[in-house]
Amino acid sequence: MADMLTDNLDGSEPWHNGAPYVPTTIGHVPKCTQKAREFLKGFPAEERAAALRPFMIRYRLFPDNCKDVHTAPITIKELKGLVRVWKLHNQKGFWSDHTTREQIVLALYERMQYNYRQVREKRRRADEDRKRREALKHQDGPQLTEEEKAAARMKALASRREGGPRRRSLEEEPKKDQDQTPLLMYMSRGFGEPEDRCNPRSPSPTKKKKKFFSDERPSFEESEDEDEDMQQVRIKRKCSTALLNMSLNKKMSSQFVEQGGMAALLDLASTCKDEEIITNCAAALNNLIPYGDYYPPWKLCDLGVVPVIVKLVKSDDARVRHFMALCLCRLSQEHQLEDRLAGQGALGAATRLVAVSDSVRTKEIAAKVLINLACSMEGHQADTTVKNVLKCVAVLVTHRDKNNNPDAETQQFCAEAILVMACLPQARPVLAKQGVVALLKVMFLASQRPATTNACASALCNMGQAHSCRKEILNLGLVKIMARLMKTGEEATQRICTLCLTALAAQADLRPSLLKEGALRTIAEVVYARKDADLVKQGAGALLAFAFDPSTREDVVHEGCLGALVALLDKDDKVDEETQANSLMALCNLIADAATCPQVLEAGVLLKLVGYTSQLTELPSLVDYLAVAVLNVSTHKDVRTYVARTPGCLDLIIELALLGVARKDPSGELIEGDGSGADSDRTKSALKTLLNLSLDSETHEALLERRRRSLLDALALLVYEDRKARTFDSSRPCGKDSTLHLISLLLHILTTNKTNHDQLMSGDASKLLVCLAKTSNDETRTAVAGSLYNMTQLNPVAEENAIEALVRLSKSSENERVLWCAWCFANLSTYPKGRAMLGKLSASLVPALLGMMRSGVADAEKVQYHCAVAVCNTLSVFLKKQHVLDMVASGTVQDVIVITVLRANDVRTKQVLAQALFNLLARVDTRREMIECDVPMALVRLTRVEDPILNLLATNMLKNLSCEADKNVEKLLEMRVVRVLVSQCLSSSGGVQIKRKCAATLANLAAVPEILDKGFCDRQSNIVSGVRSIAVARDAETLEYVATICYYLSAMKKGRDELVAQEAVPVLASLCSGEDVPAKVRQLVVAALTHISNDSTTHESLTEFALPLIIETMAGAVHAHDTRMNAMTLLCNLVVHHEPSRGAAVALEALPALKAFVRSCSVDEHFAVVAKILRDLTWDEEHVPLLIEQGAMALAARLAKREPAPLKHDVAAIVCNLCASGARPSQLIEEDAVGALFWLTLQDLLNLTRAVTVECATSLRYLAQHSEIVPLICDEANLLPLLLRFFKYDESEQVRYDAAVVLYYCLGHEPAQKALCRAGAIKMLSDLASTGERIREVCSAALHQLPNNLMQNVDGKLLGVLMGLLDMQDADFTDPATFMPDRSLTSRKPWPLREATPYEPKKKKMKAEWPTSVIEKSTNAFVPAKYQLDMAHPCEEINPALQDVKVDFIGEYKKMGCDAEAQTIKKLSWGAKYLENKIVDYSPRAPAPAPVF
Repeated sequence: MADMLTDNLDGSEPWHNGAPYVPTTIGHVPKCTQKAREFLKGFPAEERAAALRPFMIRYRLFPDNCKDVHTAPITIKELKGLVRVWKLHNQKGFWSDHTTREQIVLALYERMQYNYRQVREKRRRADEDRKRREALKHQDGPQLTEEEKAAARMKALASRREGGPRRRSLEEEPKKDQDQTPLLMYMSRGFGEPEDRCNPRSPSPTKKKKKFFSDERPSFEESEDEDEDMQQVRIKRKCSTALLNMSLNKKMSSQFVEQGGMAALLDLASTCKDEEIITNCAAALNNLIPYGDYYPPWKLCDLGVVPVIVKLVKSDDARVRHFMALCLCRLSQEHQLEDRLAGQGALGAATRLVAVSDSVRTKEIAAKVLINLACSMEGHQADTTVKNVLKCVAVLVTHRDKNNNPDAETQQFCAEAILVMACLPQARPVLAKQGVVALLKVMFLASQRPATTNACASALCNMGQAHSCRKEILNLGLVKIMARLMKTGEEATQRICTLCLTALAAQADLRPSLLKEGALRTIAEVVYARKDADLVKQGAGALLAFAFDPSTREDVVHEGCLGALVALLDKDDKVDEETQANSLMALCNLIADAATCPQVLEAGVLLKLVGYTSQLTELPSLVDYLAVAVLNVSTHKDVRTYVARTPGCLDLIIELALLGVARKDPSGELIEGDGSGADSDRTKSALKTLLNLSLDSETHEALLERRRRSLLDALALLVYEDRKARTFDSSRPCGKDSTLHLISLLLHILTTNKTNHDQLMSGDASKLLVCLAKTSNDETRTAVAGSLYNMTQLNPVAEENAIEALVRLSKSSENERVLWCAWCFANLSTYPKGRAMLGKLSASLVPALLGMMRSGVADAEKVQYHCAVAVCNTLSVFLKKQHVLDMVASGTVQDVIVITVLRANDVRTKQVLAQALFNLLARVDTRREMIECDVPMALVRLTRVEDPILNLLATNMLKNLSCEADKNVEKLLEMRVVRVLVSQCLSSSGGVQIKRKCAATLANLAAVPEILDKGFCDRQSNIVSGVRSIAVARDAETLEYVATICYYLSAMKKGRDELVAQEAVPVLASLCSGEDVPAKVRQLVVAALTHISNDSTTHESLTEFALPLIIETMAGAVHAHDTRMNAMTLLCNLVVHHEPSRGAAVALEALPALKAFVRSCSVDEHFAVVAKILRDLTWDEEHVPLLIEQGAMALAARLAKREPAPLKHDVAAIVCNLCASGARPSQLIEEDAVGALFWLTLQDLLNLTRAVTVECATSLRYLAQHSEIVPLICDEANLLPLLLRFFKYDESEQVRYDAAVVLYYCLGHEPAQKALCRAGAIKMLSDLASTGERIREVCSAALHQLPNNLMQNVDGKLLGVLMGLLDMQDADFTDPATFMPDRSLTSRKPWPLREATPYEPKKKKMKAEWPTSVIEKSTNAFVPAKYQLDMAHPCEEINPALQDVKVDFIGEYKKMGCDAEAQTIKKLSWGAKYLENKIVDYSPRAPAPAPVF
């Protein structure tokens, strides 16, 4: 079942295949079942691993921090450990064949089973042997003889030695596995001297050897029971003896490691506990390490010698400990092994030897080990080591010899040990804290050897450096002891004591005691005496020490030492250069103090120093101190002028500065330098002196005056590698105190004085600064930048090298330097010469300036402004086309744009950079490239700043581009130029000047159809608001530009829609408001309004705002005919399509305007428009009386005479409307209404004849209904001809009827009856009556009004007409109220909206203007840059402790060694007499109490 569960765990096949009963599982397999399967699968492997746990516990393979090894998990680490224990890994390919945990467990399990089988087999054989021996013991066998027994014992012994009966014999073993101990023992006996060839533990060679088969030989049974371990010990003893013997042979010793001897020796020493073996091994190590010295210590450490030595140190044998101390001492002498030895336990071993050894020599050697290891220790470990050494020394100091006297050798060792430890800086504080001064006093008093005394004095001198030891030195009276020794001691002792006191005098705490003892005056007397050169030299050194201390300097002067020091400046046989140097150093220290400097100068020291000027090359050891002396003098403000004016003093300083360089004297002779070069400390001191002097402006004249060698010439010699070529060595030091830096500061100070600039320029100071700019020191470069800035304020430093130097200097993040460089460039660009040079280098200069503008320094805004000025002025000059193209290709132009738009925050900077961009556009041959680089776009973006200057600059640029708009259509559209210009007009910062330029620009752009379509017609452009804003200017030219813009827009359907949407009508109407409106403006405005009127949504606005302008234009005879015609067209569009406009037009006296316009009309088309307007005006009955009053009928009568039929049709409607109103009928007659009707019906109008005739008949009837004007009608000459036409018009009965009614009214007027009848009225009525019944009745009624006298010759026809009155049915025609004519044929044809007469505005020829901009200086005041001028270079005090000896203590640390001798077997047998000198503490009888630790 388990096999089935583990075979198919993935469920790919049913586990029950072949089973008689198939279980059913509903759903997925439960997790418990899955876990059971996984456990069952790994159960055998885990059981095998658990069987291995006892072995892992036995061999301690589990980690030390394991809580319970019986339940701890078995990891791969423990399994691998067991593999190595059982040595399975030695099998070939074991790890490659066993890669998984299960494979390793299985291999270990099989090996465990194999071991079990071997153990069982061994036990079985042992049981069989035991049973066989018991059987032999109980059986009665034959009795053996003594010879047989001996043979048996021999055989048993041989069998025992050969490993038992189951081992092969020695001869059968391979050679590498044979026991070669006897052979080694035999061979090793010849390595030593003949008397050293035997083991000290074995019997002497002279004694009689025992026979192997003697009576004392143990029996067979006893030898069989002999301890096998003891035999192994004997073998190891022999091996150790052999190794010891080998270590004595030089040839074998040199090959000891290579032949495996060292490994065997270390193995024996570390694994054996037998004293003889350990002693032999220790002696062998002694022969190999401290005595033999065949192998370097680092190699011995690699071989593992140190751990074995550390282990052997724990031995109870004094000899072993002594040998190990020697070994450790030898190893510790090797440098760079200290940490390794300490890490391997050597430090602890040496500490143990110091503590437990009772031998004086062993303790000394162990102390030397600690001293050797202490040099690399720090912290607590170093402190502990020093304490242990000092404890050892304290014990050894009290040691006495057999005669109860202090041991001289031990005393010397202790003194030397303390001296060596006192040379270690980290050890001195510990020594001082542990009371080493008191210990040194004890050694002073007990010293028996000069070497001991000298060592104590030197150690005391070194300890005097520690502040905590100084009071103890004074309190213990050691100064007096050394003073006594100076008088009574040997020469070497006196010298050391003198040096010690001199060193102590260097300590401020000890000098008062020395002064108290009168040492200073005594030393001065010795110096005055000059009896011995050495004493004078040491006295001068002592005076130097006192002069170095500020608290004792005044004592040096008061004690009369000043004269001695000044006298030492004169050389003789008792005063050498070293003594003079000490004297000069002391004077330097005295000069450095403001309290003693006046006395020194009064003693004539400065003149003495000047006297050395001609001897400088002969006094190489004094020149450095001379430089320090004059430097110290210059640090005092009150004497600087005195120093500068002292004759020869500046010459001395300059010669000191030039002493290390090759030069020519004034006569032209070449002078070789002393080899120190231009960067020596002496040169630096001289330059510092000049710097200090230059801080007082009164010294500048003296510094720059002409002399044997001028200051600028001297500086040039120090700077240039080759004076003629002006080359510079870039590898020279350039730090803060370097020569180059000091020169840069000196020049900088001189440039801050305005009066020095002429001399500096003539002396090529600018070239020096250019050379100094090549240094890598930031402070030097900053000083150079400040100097160049100062010079450029007054003079154009326009050399190419100077500009390149400024470019190098500008590449920095230091605020002052970048600012001054920017200021330099700005200053240079204001000079024509400088501008020309900057333009010449523009390809490389402009990127550098842009880089400065990107620097994030503190004064970034100032830097950006000055760099912007430089860029603007650089681009204002004529540049080579290739240079401009290179700037485009390299992205420089884009950088200018980015900085202008985004980086610069100050408005002034943006203004200047904008002018720089404008200068780039000024070039005709590269303008296309600039436009492609979006330079115009950048200027456009700057308008968002809302600055008037930027706005004006951008407007000028756009105006210039608009002169060539057809070439830049895409870019202008991309810039959204219309929107930009409109925003400028609407801006609060946009003045009248900007508005005028925007108007001109927009007018130019509007003439380009594509820009008009995509730019002006954009709703977001808000062009109408811009026009409204521009119109505020009110000058003729601006108004013309605005009108032109609006006209172009209105002429395009899309533009017209925008004007309508933005309510442009009031704006357009306002353009012509006021007096003296230019005719062209009116013409364009009227035309634009006419175009706009084609949109019916504007009619209301046009009526409200534009109608007065239109009527005024129509009425003005001074206006152009086309303008008046466009106005009339606009009026017609309004009157016809917008009824509310009719009343407004009438009220504004549109009719008089029409009458005025008609006078100038000459074509029927114009008359037709007038007719349309008047026709629709008369449809409004409310305003018809006013029209009649204004003479509408007269105008209609004039229009009636025109021939076009549609026009007559409209006029007929006009006349009819006027007559139908009933207002002012007499005026209508007077204005020739009947004549108008006559002219209307005069000719055939084709299809309009009926309509016109009907309207005319209706009009005449309306007039005839007014009885008061009937006489007037009758007086019209055209009445009867008109009526006759009506009577004859057969197409309309209504016309004949209306004509009959009119004649009826006329015949009713008696005065006119006769005339009418005479004209044939009766005949016309008679003929007309026959055309219709209604007409017959009217005719009959008309005839009845005639008197009888007029009715003659009545015929039957006429009579019939007269009789028709009897049949009249309706007489309503006589009532005007019942007259309601059918006017369906009247003129109502709609007027199609018409645009204005096409007109092309005359373009003004505007010329593009691209003037380049130059930024001039705003002020001419000299405001120098000042860098590091707030303090002088301090004086240099010469510390005597730093002269000649470069350390602050006497002597130096060096490791301590020891002598070792070869150890042989014979010497080991004699014992160690050198260990007999035991430590005996005689401290109660010591001369002075030992310090307590």
